[in-house]
Amino acid sequence: MAVGSLVGQAMLVFSIMIISAIMLANYNDYSINTMSLFESEKTENLISTKGDITITGYNISESSLNISMMNTGKITINDIADFEMYVDGARIQNSKKFIRIISSTDITNPGIFDLKEELMIETNGTYETGSHTVTIASSEGIKTSTIVALN
Repeated sequence: MAVGSLVGQAMLVFSIMIISAIMLANYNDYSINTMSLFESEKTENLISTKGDITITGYNISESSLNISMMNTGKITINDIADFEMYVDGARIQNSKKFIRIISSTDITNPGIFDLKEELMIETNGTYETGSHTVTIASSEGIKTSTIVALN
């Protein structure tokens, strides 16, 4: 009878260990998902409070649209090629746009869009007379819009 009692106790301890391991694994997964959620929320809040671009001017004709803008936020944008431009909701293809930092403002980190630097996006396309909504967005989640008019 002692052997049966010993086997029963061993099975009970083994069952408790398995249940504990399952609970620990579920808790660990929950902790990782929660931390991940808080981290992405923190990053999004950081970008929304520190990232900003301001359109400072434009030049539009029937065959081109040039937009100048300034980094008025507190973060740098490393890859200016990641800027997307939309005119009246239609994305401008990369082959039809040229993006550059205006050299007279590119002082702090050459090639990186730093605070107070100006950027120019030049596009080729067909633009009709009237108003057009232009939206510029970066891969960092920073976005701005303006209305341009071709008379």
